[in-house]
Amino acid sequence: MTRQPEFDRVVSDWLDDGADQAPERFVWLALDEVERTPQRAAWVAATEEFLMQSKRAAPMLGIAAAVVLAIIAFQFLGSPNVGDPEPTPRVYAPEDLPSIILSDDGAVDGLAAQSETRLSGIAALVTPLEPRGGATIDTERFVDALRVDLSGAAGGFTTWTALFETPEAAAEAFDFLVTEHDSPDGWGLAASREDPELGEESAMWTGQQYDMVSAQTIMWRQGNLILAAVGWADWEPEEVRMVADQMADRAK
Repeated sequence: MTRQPEFDRVVSDWLDDGADQAPERFVWLALDEVERTPQRAAWVAATEEFLMQSKRAAPMLGIAAAVVLAIIAFQFLGSPNVGDPEPTPRVYAPEDLPSIILSDDGAVDGLAAQSETRLSGIAALVTPLEPRGGATIDTERFVDALRVDLSGAAGGFTTWTALFETPEAAAEAFDFLVTEHDSPDGWGLAASREDPELGEESAMWTGQQYDMVSAQTIMWRQGNLILAAVGWADWEPEEVRMVADQMADRAK
């Protein structure tokens, strides 16, 4: 006769009574089950408590995660340049031209403006062009130009500006003038061309031009304005650059 039914009855009674441990005579038969049952219940209770706490903490955890991600993005992408915004490009007007060229009120020591050489409008615009004809500069969006010569112990120089309606129109005119100086059909100075690094785009040529045996031209574009400084008599490179730099400062 087997003792299995008796064992089953005792275990069933123990489970119904909620005993914390089985009778001693069954310990050797049910030790594993007795030890695991209260531990399993405790683990379930602990898990439920953890989940409840996590649920309550979830909004705060979400905020903390967002803050961490924002900090990482800030460090990776860099901070916006709030304190130093990009300056608005200057738009030049006709009344700006007399204050940009170096004339009687200029700051070049030892040089005086030659009022008889002062030109404006189209007459000033075409002074850098080769007079042999051919293509002519587009004047549809041309506004005004001004040219004045300076002379003195340091030599002879020309300051020149040409104003256009938009930076795009000035850029097209600048390209035309560069071609005029580079091309064999113009002044043929391509071999001497250098970049003086002025304004938004610039070029410098040295050689025979403007009916001068030796001259140096620095030309650059700033927005809708083209500027040039030319040394044409007893000039030195540093003096031409000095004239150009003073014009660039006055155009700021």
